[in-house]
Amino acid sequence: MFAADERHPPSPLPLLVGREHERTVLERQLLAALDGHGRVVFIDGESGIGKTAIADDLCHRARERGALALVGRSYELSETAPYGPWLEIAEQFSASRGQTPAFESIRPPDLSAVATDHGLFMQVRQFFTAVADACPLVLVLDDFQWADPASFDLFRLLARSLSAQRLLLLVIYRTNEVSRRHPLYALLPLVAREASAEQLHLKPLRIRDITVMLEQRYGLAEASWFAGYLAERAEGNPLFIGELLRTLEEEKYLFRDEVGHWRLGPLAHAPVPAELRQLIEGRLDRLGESTVQLLSVAAVIGQEVSLTRWAATARVEEGCLVDVVERTAAAQVLTEWDDGLGVRFAHALIRETLYDGLSRLRRNRLHGDVADSLMGESTVDPDTVAYHLSRAGDPRAASWLVRAGERAERAYALVTAAARFEAAVELLDAHEGDLGERGWLHLRVAILRRYQDPQRALAEVAIADRLARAAGDSALLARIVAVRGDLHCLVGALGRGLEELQRGLNLVEALPVREDAQYGAHEMLDAITRRATLISWLGMAGRLAEAQEQAERYLQEVATHPAARQDGSRSADAWMGIALVYAWHGQASKARSAFAAALAAFQLLNHDTKVLQAQRGQLWFIMLPYYPDELEERARLARAPDLMAGSVAEGSSLGEIPEYVRCTRLPVMLIEGQWEELRLVATTFANTDIRYLRHVHNHMLGMLAMYQGDAGQAWDYVRESWPDGPGTKPGDVEVLYALPLQRVAVGLAIDAGDLVTARQWLEAHDRWLAWMGAVLRQAEGHILWAAYFRAAGDLRLARERAQLALTSADEPRQPLTLLAAHRLLGELETQDGHGASAEEHLLAALDLAVACAASYERALILLALADLRAAEGNTREAENVLTKGRAICALLGARPALARADRLAQRLGAVAQPRPANPAALSEREVDVLRLVAAGLTNIEIAQQLVVSPYTVKTHVSNIFNKLGVRSRAAATRFAVHHGLT
Repeated sequence: MFAADERHPPSPLPLLVGREHERTVLERQLLAALDGHGRVVFIDGESGIGKTAIADDLCHRARERGALALVGRSYELSETAPYGPWLEIAEQFSASRGQTPAFESIRPPDLSAVATDHGLFMQVRQFFTAVADACPLVLVLDDFQWADPASFDLFRLLARSLSAQRLLLLVIYRTNEVSRRHPLYALLPLVAREASAEQLHLKPLRIRDITVMLEQRYGLAEASWFAGYLAERAEGNPLFIGELLRTLEEEKYLFRDEVGHWRLGPLAHAPVPAELRQLIEGRLDRLGESTVQLLSVAAVIGQEVSLTRWAATARVEEGCLVDVVERTAAAQVLTEWDDGLGVRFAHALIRETLYDGLSRLRRNRLHGDVADSLMGESTVDPDTVAYHLSRAGDPRAASWLVRAGERAERAYALVTAAARFEAAVELLDAHEGDLGERGWLHLRVAILRRYQDPQRALAEVAIADRLARAAGDSALLARIVAVRGDLHCLVGALGRGLEELQRGLNLVEALPVREDAQYGAHEMLDAITRRATLISWLGMAGRLAEAQEQAERYLQEVATHPAARQDGSRSADAWMGIALVYAWHGQASKARSAFAAALAAFQLLNHDTKVLQAQRGQLWFIMLPYYPDELEERARLARAPDLMAGSVAEGSSLGEIPEYVRCTRLPVMLIEGQWEELRLVATTFANTDIRYLRHVHNHMLGMLAMYQGDAGQAWDYVRESWPDGPGTKPGDVEVLYALPLQRVAVGLAIDAGDLVTARQWLEAHDRWLAWMGAVLRQAEGHILWAAYFRAAGDLRLARERAQLALTSADEPRQPLTLLAAHRLLGELETQDGHGASAEEHLLAALDLAVACAASYERALILLALADLRAAEGNTREAENVLTKGRAICALLGARPALARADRLAQRLGAVAQPRPANPAALSEREVDVLRLVAAGLTNIEIAQQLVVSPYTVKTHVSNIFNKLGVRSRAAATRFAVHHGLT
């Protein structure tokens, strides 16, 4: 309609109007970070709502205070390389190093060349710690919904470790892009909980906000009316409003008069497209066809475009782009790099509009041109080349996807690696590529996916098997049998899995060297197809004699073979297997040495997943049965996974870290009375397909359900792990993890008075231990038999079995089992009226409970002591001891023990009336927390008092506030005082 008024170019839009609350929150978080209290803030909202603008504003304010602000972006319409936004941050830091002397000695980690997952964790932590020590740091992860899985894991790692650093981490993402299936959907609440992150949801601008913006920009008298007009058409979206205003300015419906004042013309015929893309298209059209064509080439290249690559792809001289860059920058379509060597699109939607405007044929050709240009460079990013070749429909994409996958695998970005191999094999399948190559790729995908989704991994193995047979590839076929065996062991088909694993290993070991080397070595695949893997599984299956015989022979071969002796990976898993054998044979010292040998081998290999597995084995099978009173070492092993892994997400891309890492501390939580935390952790892997993890889940929650009086739930856990009941024949169950549920079944049946069922499970327990040839857990069996005979009224046999348990638990020494035997003997002696002997046993049990920090056991012993004092007629002492024991049971929610305490209290006359219900439907635990809140304790102090985590306390406090209808600790305290809870 009219030419643009070049004498008075439009002023920048004041995009931050209406964001006072968000800016205040960010200012507060920035000040906290500057003061050494690291923070995480999520900023979400729809596209164009102003997320990046408010982050840019914060970065500007941070720089004014002397902070370093770095931005890592993720991009759509491109294949994000592993750790893409983090690599961008590292590049920005490197560019700023010369300007800050304090940074001279700091080098960013090379994320593409890490040696191990743990090495990656440590490098990233050390780097950001060093930078934040030298200078306050603000990191912005923009459009994070498009980041790769490896970047998500690094984000969680950093978020968990910045609380004491001068670092503010902003994560920006589009709300509408993060569906329930998006990996970020599950990750955000985890980080919010772990790092106490702040959430800012940007909403559309209100009419009054738009009015302020118009007054600041134009000074129009009709600002209020015009704001309503814009709000209706742009739905309060700042980007939409800006595009609409630019359209009205360029079409002269909004113009300056002769003296330079802005005027508003009649808008009845003004162009008001319904969609933002139409607004963008209109603005692009006004730049001219030749400029749009060049911009379309840039849109194919990426969000960030170097002038050299743009010129080469467009087949124009670089100088020809200067005018295009200047005009498009003035139109706010592109922005220039600081060094002038490239440009970026001002908004992702502009690039998307240009890209979608190309015909498929021209788009494919341009992608091919970009790929050819990239392949001619000395240093090339395989992900970028693979992306462009894939978009071009070029079959060469497969080989580049494999290269990208191998790079991701070397960087421990295993989810990304699997995705690249899957894309490669899909292309090879479509083009009927080499059968053997496709088979090897399917098998590599199976290896990478086996912990995340073992059923899917088995499907990949089946495809690899079909291809290997068609190709006649005996090396591949041998490994397929071994891997399939390992996978069947994982999903619970242990008998079949062990047979296949044995057969596969025999085939691999029989291969001629030349044939075996046809496709080269793959580290993760080779690690599974070694005899040490079979030894580990034999140990887990309880086939102790076979495991020992094979391990000793294999370790002897390794010790006498020079090449194998230098390769620690060949012996490490075998040491793990034989350590389990020694542990179950009661040879605690030899088991400890074998676990130490395995741990040392894995540490030399920098195989941190296996290091964690060895530490878990030390804790579960050595420390807790034989040395639970070595509390410092016990705590170190329990903390090891958190200290090493930092963050373990579902299907973590940072390494072959299965869910068992998260269950390492569960037995310690059970012993120490951290039951609510145990429940939270155990339920995080409730749906795993890995069978032995299901047994761990069932054991821990089954014990908890029994202790807390939910017998029905406890039986459900028993039946899931033992679907065929006590008649199950030994051999096809991961006995190391499933056997404890037999003891749960015995306890449940005795508590219910069902002695027939209890005896069936007791006999099954004896049968399995005999089949294994196990010494460990024999004492527990004696204790259960003693409880059975006691319930049957045969105190003589009960005492004999309890005494056998005491002897068995003393050699080798098993403190927790000794504790249980002493307690049971003390109760039997009390029942028989032998007070002195009963006291001796109960005090010995109490000493052990204190030494082992066994909270629930301590409570049961106190109840037994109260019973003894009551039998002696010492009512005051009985009440005193009973109060202490009852308090622990109430804290744990141990209802059967509480009922026992109440019965004894009634006998003593200590409880004349039933206890009144707690006010506001508060649970016993919530009352305990409220009392401590009213006493002025912080969440951390309450956690220390109750022996739970600060997060658990935070959850309780939130629940209390909701039930009381209050918002502050002061109001909660007033409620506690008013209801006599203080």
